[in-house]
Amino acid sequence: VPKNAGTIVVDTSNPSFTSATNVNFEINAAITTTVYDAQASNLNGGNADDGITYSIKNASTSKFAIIANTGIVTYKAIQTTVHTDAVTIIATDVAGNATERVVAVSVRGSVAQGFVMNGENVEDHSGKSVSSAGDVNGDGLDDLIVGAYHAESYVGKSYVVFGKTNASAVNLSAIALGTGGFVINGENADDWSGYSVSSAGDVNGDG
Repeated sequence: VPKNAGTIVVDTSNPSFTSATNVNFEINAAITTTVYDAQASNLNGGNADDGITYSIKNASTSKFAIIANTGIVTYKAIQTTVHTDAVTIIATDVAGNATERVVAVSVRGSVAQGFVMNGENVEDHSGKSVSSAGDVNGDGLDDLIVGAYHAESYVGKSYVVFGKTNASAVNLSAIALGTGGFVINGENADDWSGYSVSSAGDVNGDG
């Protein structure tokens, strides 16, 4: 063996992801907005992204784009509905070793602003009791139930108000007409229906 013979080191270590597996993304955000910043490091040393290139697995390429040398992921179109996507990202080092990571992206409505709910009639006492109603209409947004136990000569009403992503006022008079929710009317005078309201869950098991 020659005295000056060297040692050949074969790199077989896969990159290791250090970034999260779940992220939130705001509905209607610009397509230039970063969805996810993929970060992976080479187990043989070096900082995150050193010698690493990023790509998206075939099934995800129709919806997402990625910058190969930084791992920045963006949507290809503005997302206008509340939903969850999965994107598979591949990190590959200079030796060709690769690691995949599946990331769940939750597209959510903005919760930065609140809104006011205006009662339907004088002395209804709407808002005496308010509770979460779950997602009654299945749009991915939480709904509310608002009691008004003095409505209709103390018969009482309960308004189911569908969740929304803007800060415009909700008028319970509109809810009573079926816009943005619906009303549950009490049965008899002095029932005080709506004095205390709460989510009942999935009572009939239909989902």
